Amino acid sequence: MIGSLTPPTVPPFAGEAHYLGTFPKDGELYDYYEVILEGKTTFVYLKAEQGEGKND
Repeated sequence: MIGSLTPPTVPPFAGEAHYLGTFPKDGELYDYYEVILEGKTTFVYLKAEQGEGKND
């Protein structure tokens, strides 16, 4: 499709990132990732984006 963007499947750095899931924290939903860079493992969480709604 013209104008559509495909999200990157490779992190924009020399390392690995693994999606662990979406979990609640302080009443909000967060996406959790395991990031391995230069032999160090770090766990990162980002506030999950809310969708525009469901079409039931």
